[in-house]
Amino acid sequence: MNYLIKIYRKIIVSPRELFRDITNDTNRYRLPVYFLFVVNALIPLVKSFKITRENIAFFSNETLNLLLSIYSIPQIQWAITWLGFFLFIILIKLFSRFFAKNRGQSGLLFCILSIASVGILLQLLFIPLSKFLSHDLLAMIRWIAFFWIGFLTIVAISICQKVSYARSMAIYFAAGLPVVVVVGLTGVAPFILWATN
Repeated sequence: MNYLIKIYRKIIVSPRELFRDITNDTNRYRLPVYFLFVVNALIPLVKSFKITRENIAFFSNETLNLLLSIYSIPQIQWAITWLGFFLFIILIKLFSRFFAKNRGQSGLLFCILSIASVGILLQLLFIPLSKFLSHDLLAMIRWIAFFWIGFLTIVAISICQKVSYARSMAIYFAAGLPVVVVVGLTGVAPFILWATN
């Protein structure tokens, strides 16, 4: 429990210090990071059962409409988003070997997974905000959250791989671009999937 509180405090106040601690001592942070990651993956899954499925009737071809309707099932969207995120992690590790000569791969994985704690905070924050704020303002806050998660991921890459921010940004964008094209923005930050619903 002490490490959970430490992760939350440091991810907000000093993420660089948290990422250094995780990189230097991955065994102590292993269980809390896995716990936060699993909880954060389950929150959108539970929310997905409240979302209604949309039937697509855009095309004249019934088979194409059926395929697109299958993608509109929230649980399938959830699974595809998390598969995209795991692809994103694999691509970060691959590009880190190219740009940073393979330093601290396990620490990097735990640092990226520790960012899931931000997703839990954001999911809890959006519950009261969605009752008081307009949809446009919530969308703007969600964009800010995407940028914050991207910033934390870039800092994690920089700390764990001991590279400059320019190189860590290159790793982040090289790994994120294919995932964003295939899955969408939630593929690189699934922590806030359906945060505004």
